Amino acid sequence: MFKPNALLLTLALASACGSSKEAPGPTASPTPTPTPSPSTPTCAREQLEADFEPFAPMSGPGVDAASGKLLPPAPGRSFIVSANYLTLRPEPGAQAAFDEVVNPILAAFEHTPGLVAVQVGSSATCGTARTLAVWDSIDHMYDFVASPEHRVAMQRVGEISRGGSYSTHWATTSTAGVTWPGGAAHLGTLDGAGI
Repeated sequence: MFKPNALLLTLALASACGSSKEAPGPTASPTPTPTPSPSTPTCAREQLEADFEPFAPMSGPGVDAASGKLLPPAPGRSFIVSANYLTLRPEPGAQAAFDEVVNPILAAFEHTPGLVAVQVGSSATCGTARTLAVWDSIDHMYDFVASPEHRVAMQRVGEISRGGSYSTHWATTSTAGVTWPGGAAHLGTLDGAGI
């Protein structure tokens, strides 16, 4: 049975927003991305961070237990894949807000209809987190976005993110379309400063 952890759920909050960027919430001033130098890491949504690490293998009802690989969609069907890039605030209050929005979702997320698989990872150097979530339909993704737990989280994303956080989604008929580099590439096509 799929048992997400608290961080996974929080990151899935924004990854399922279903728009070209995260849903509106309290605004935060975007933090400019540092100009890379030989000693400064590249921190940008369109490129995986050098120290990016998934927390755990992809998990969910659409993942083969023996191989740990995402099972393909049924013939003639496609997946909706959502990707999120979240720039985390370091303050203790932001961490408390993070916990407050996660716990209600944790209770409901395991039974979220239409979630096929999800994986999260982070970069300590850049203070960022990423999510890939796979849905069986856009309707199920939007149902999750409209859930009471998710709406509360969207309203508080400004307390959790330091700005410059993005979310997007796309359809694919192949598991080859569900990758971290693919998610970063899709995120890189978005306009605007994010939230």
